[in-house]
Amino acid sequence: MVHAIGWMAAASWSTQLVTWTCTIIVARLLAPSDFGVIAMANLFLGLDALVSEFGLGAAVIAMPELSEDQVSHLNTVSVVSGMVLFAFSCAVAYPLGEFFGVPQLPAVVIAMSATFAVTSLKTVPDALLQRELRFKLLAKIQAAQALSYAASTVAAAALGAQYWSLVIGCGGRRN
Repeated sequence: MVHAIGWMAAASWSTQLVTWTCTIIVARLLAPSDFGVIAMANLFLGLDALVSEFGLGAAVIAMPELSEDQVSHLNTVSVVSGMVLFAFSCAVAYPLGEFFGVPQLPAVVIAMSATFAVTSLKTVPDALLQRELRFKLLAKIQAAQALSYAASTVAAAALGAQYWSLVIGCGGRRN
């Protein structure tokens, strides 16, 4: 248990360090309006994120007596809910753009909401790894995600991708 806590703490701290460093660099490269577009998208997507998992991961962890068939069904529910949230986000993207008067917003909402579909694919497998106390592997995955998102965000911002660099960087942050 001590090793598990150590690995997760190390991953969290290193992720925070990388994220803060990335944020400082990107803040110097992008305009405030780029952050505004992302903030408008996150206003809506944050609400979706609250219901995205439906507690399925916690259920898998808390109920070790689940059969493989039951875990499979929970995984199916997770994937379907992720796809439904993605479709819902796509459906409201254009009305959101109209409401805020920002023509770039629909494409940003659609791109960022794709993470609901991707995250739904890993909800149950991540929960199974937690249930099996495979925290070292989870910590490595978390650290690799943080590094890849940070590197791609900074690179995109340096290449002039404007708010799209933040879309790239927000890819794993709602997990």
